[in-house]
Amino acid sequence: MIRLSFRSQHISITELPTTELPDFTVLTGINGSGKTHLLEGIRDGNVAVDDIPQQKVRLFNWNDLIPTTGENADPLALRNQKESAISQAIKQIEGGRTSISNFFPKAKFSGEQRLADCEWLLAASPDEIREVATTAHTDSPEQRENRIQQFPKHRASILENVSNNLEQEYGELIEHLRVYADQKGCHLFSLTDSDIRHAMPPYWKSADLLQYQFSDWFMAYHTAWESNRINRYYAEQGEDRLWLTDDDFISKFGRKPWEITNEILQNAGLRYQFNHPHGPFDAPFTLRLVDDNSDVEVRTQDLSSGEKILLSIALLLHQSGTVTGLAALPKLLLLDEIDAPLHPSFTRVLIQTLNETLVQECGIKVIMTTHSPSTVAMAPEDSLYEITREPRAIVKCSKSHAIRGLTSGFISVAPSSVVVITESTFDADIYSKLLQAIQRFEGGQQTGLVPLTFIPASRVDHAGMGGGCDQVENWAPKLNDLLQYLGDFRGLIDKDDGSRTQTDVIRLLNRYSIENYLLDPLTIVAVLIKEGLTSLFPNCPIEDSDVHKLPELEESELQAMVEALCREAEAKSSELDTTGGTEAVTYLCGKTINLPKWIFDLRGHRSDADQHCLMRVFQRSVNPLNPPTVFPSGEHFFDRVLEMQTRILPALIPEDLAEILHFLQSPQPEVPDESDTQPAQEDQTEPEAVAESAEE
Repeated sequence: MIRLSFRSQHISITELPTTELPDFTVLTGINGSGKTHLLEGIRDGNVAVDDIPQQKVRLFNWNDLIPTTGENADPLALRNQKESAISQAIKQIEGGRTSISNFFPKAKFSGEQRLADCEWLLAASPDEIREVATTAHTDSPEQRENRIQQFPKHRASILENVSNNLEQEYGELIEHLRVYADQKGCHLFSLTDSDIRHAMPPYWKSADLLQYQFSDWFMAYHTAWESNRINRYYAEQGEDRLWLTDDDFISKFGRKPWEITNEILQNAGLRYQFNHPHGPFDAPFTLRLVDDNSDVEVRTQDLSSGEKILLSIALLLHQSGTVTGLAALPKLLLLDEIDAPLHPSFTRVLIQTLNETLVQECGIKVIMTTHSPSTVAMAPEDSLYEITREPRAIVKCSKSHAIRGLTSGFISVAPSSVVVITESTFDADIYSKLLQAIQRFEGGQQTGLVPLTFIPASRVDHAGMGGGCDQVENWAPKLNDLLQYLGDFRGLIDKDDGSRTQTDVIRLLNRYSIENYLLDPLTIVAVLIKEGLTSLFPNCPIEDSDVHKLPELEESELQAMVEALCREAEAKSSELDTTGGTEAVTYLCGKTINLPKWIFDLRGHRSDADQHCLMRVFQRSVNPLNPPTVFPSGEHFFDRVLEMQTRILPALIPEDLAEILHFLQSPQPEVPDESDTQPAQEDQTEPEAVAESAEE
């Protein structure tokens, strides 16, 4: 339980009743209600938290939460930094031992060796010291008694000074040493050089909670793991080495950090995975994010803000239960709208990690503010609270109440954004990437177009496996009507067999599915040229695989290569209906060519077992060009063409697809307010009923 008590004013927080909150609290409220001011007040001590000292409270907003990543790890530099920390700890402890050992000899006590024995003095009680000191030689009985009475304070002062010095320089290092000393059953000052080295955590560079360099972090763990294996080997040869079993190592230092980080990314739906150090621990390491399907590398600095926040979650998760590094974990974590840049799928991972791991498993208390309806919808019901301004209070609220309050705030800004409901997670992800590519290509032409947010009606992740068309047709109109005809919600669905109907709210693609746009013949031609596989095009005008020259070719040259590819496809797939003629397609680069109708009407892709889809047609055509195959699987196939359209050459995106997205981006005409033309009628619908129907 988190118990808040008002102490003094902090900006708009001029008063606050004593309030008890659950250990995981999601705090909402309209803009200006004081959410940020409350968290700042808790951090600064204006609002006290029972049983939690102020120095154990940390506040982050989404910008603060973005960690430093780093890409290059130098094992020698890391080793030198670690040795510096070890040397400093040894020096501080040796200095403390010397100061304790010299306390009585400096006062001319002699004849009793125990009064110069640090180990004995560390454990001795005042009575034991008095008993021994009475037999020692000194100048006067008064001096003897004064020195005896001063020693406990001196001993405590030395210990405090050593602790403060190490804590100031190396964060939680002193705490790690204390824990190790307790486990060994000895005093902190009794630790040997070997003990100090053994107690050192893998990552020692930073004392800040979220300022881990990921490359150094990975390298440090790898080095500690390999060093422990080496120590084990020499110990088994009879040398005096301290080492841990693999299970004990993991229990103490946690699982491999790249495994935890990659699991976080995977759970959020990202295909990228971090690489990690291999082999000798003295080899340099360069951190990279790699798409497992396409082998495309991405630099960490190119990640979005939301993706970087996922890395922070990985850091918190790894530090929460293990002796990972020198950073101190807080007892109360305050998070101010850190979900602002997050996709809803990321928010789900965030809430799960905060609540289930940090709070329930590790005992860290969390107060998280939000202005996002999706966050409220995913949060546990018992975690939801609202801060009110008049009267100033923090009160329990339901999901329906919180969402209604936040949605009412969106109504005034609804024309600035549109939510597009798609058939599946795959579709939502593809549309998002295509829209970003179109925006980069068009640049200033995007002026006046509102942002789009794509959300799936069906949680299916594979190409061609949506099945959410009926849900889109059901929910998009309902949500659009619920938000007072302001045009916030639209639906975007496949054309399929042509039986679907387009409306003002539901837009249809002009091809069977989004896969048919990705598998556009001109895009596949571009992929083949990039790979140097041009045997289908004897007179290929691009000889150096520089695919960026493709949009500069004449339309007749583009048409010839597309026709060569399609002829090969028709020869390898006799089931194709080649009697439908052709249809002209214009691309963002401005070039127009004619494509066979079967490109538009054949099912794009359903599964790798589906032999009669557009993907299989083109696989049969291009794979024999350069065994082993260019596109060994459906997933790999889509990765290559998607990369071409969204990252390498957006100029090859068909113009009609861009026009569909532009239509969704265009501000919708306002619906006249019926109250201006009709007599006012009493609303017979209870607000709670409306909210509940929206949730259903």
